[in-house]
Amino acid sequence: MENKLIKKLDVIVRDIRKNPIHMVKFKERIINNSKQKQSVQLDPNKPSISIRKENNFFDDDENITIYLDFLTEQFFPWNTTKTPLKERCKKAKLHQHTHEFFEFYYLHSGTCHIYVDESEFILQPGAIWILNTQLAHNVVLDDETTNLVNILVRKSTFMDSLINMLDTDDLLYQFFVNSIYSPVAQPKYISCQLEEDCDLLFFLYKLLSTYLTQEPNWQSMMKAVLSGFLLELSSLYQKNKVIQSNTKVLNILDLLSYINSHFMTVTLTELSDKFHYSANYISRFISKQTGHGFAETVNKMKLNKAKEMLANSDFSTETIAATLGYSDRRSFERAFKNVFQITPKQYRDQIA
Repeated sequence: MENKLIKKLDVIVRDIRKNPIHMVKFKERIINNSKQKQSVQLDPNKPSISIRKENNFFDDDENITIYLDFLTEQFFPWNTTKTPLKERCKKAKLHQHTHEFFEFYYLHSGTCHIYVDESEFILQPGAIWILNTQLAHNVVLDDETTNLVNILVRKSTFMDSLINMLDTDDLLYQFFVNSIYSPVAQPKYISCQLEEDCDLLFFLYKLLSTYLTQEPNWQSMMKAVLSGFLLELSSLYQKNKVIQSNTKVLNILDLLSYINSHFMTVTLTELSDKFHYSANYISRFISKQTGHGFAETVNKMKLNKAKEMLANSDFSTETIAATLGYSDRRSFERAFKNVFQITPKQYRDQIA
């Protein structure tokens, strides 16, 4: 993959490696937020799973950011080639994580291993990967030549601004909706391999160069460039159909996408008319694929919208409850606490 854009990306990657301010900030945030770290130890024979939280990776004024991952003894002395690759891979299989945010991988150089559940994937330069945010995974960089670009996007930013760039019938749109609203981590990931003349390289270059310079309004520019990136990726994705799953993905994604777009009014009868299956069949299908009934699925989507409104607006609890169709504040608070184990006020205070 040797072309002018690749060479420009080489220069940017070298500049970021020379001054890895993103790693400095990351370690500072980890220290400041250490009390908020969540880790759940499962069966001793299974991986431990932690949650990568937004406040460890984003500044308060950031909605989109870049994290260049490379081996460095200066910041992460326990994760270098001094520890054999086989040993680092073994540890990665046992200790995995999920995300509160969306993460796009672009492997610029070298090789790396991705562990998803019990599966291992070896990425080559030019690989693009997007993982379901609920999917436990880990990544191992093979050596000092590996440069893994991580494009990080807050969920609220993605759902409020970026996803509207995609058509609701688009497989990529459905993947992102399912990643947020379905309790089942399916489909697991989207992947593709960039060719030397792929137009996505231009958008990757603009994203990294905008991040590096951080001129006035750079966050707005990042959002605009990422919109172009998504549209181009969607086109490439539709052509190659590289979605991975072991369930009837398209059917359940179609349903969840439609429900998400119409959760205020949607009914099983409406879904029956739209998808040409009986209401009873659709109800059973949703329960089988997601583990939750139709009403519970709609309610979860409403409450996820409530979380966005609590985080990104000054609306009162009463206003949010009324906006989302709850009969009163108490019924909204009760529903919210049943799902998230905290009240709306506690959630707003927690993220303040």
